[in-house]
Amino acid sequence: MPKELDLDALEADFDTNFSPEQREWLAHLLHDHVSGLVATLAMQVEIVKKMLDRDMDLNDEVMSLKENMRNAAEHIKGIETVIRPKRGE
Repeated sequence: MPKELDLDALEADFDTNFSPEQREWLAHLLHDHVSGLVATLAMQVEIVKKMLDRDMDLNDEVMSLKENMRNAAEHIKGIETVIRPKRGE
């Protein structure tokens, strides 16, 4: 389980370390490449739950959910790689 996120401390760190333009860029990046994927995953979980309630075949939906989870993880890992400072900086 990931540790709890302290949003007040995070906001203070961002106020100190990032310009408004950098913060806006990061917000757009997360919105465009992470938030939508997470929302899709949440919807798919609800679909799977309803399908389970109706004893429907889940194979295709579970495979799609798995693929979307992999895509979300790849997007997050790619963003982390880009944001993280290069060695020696």
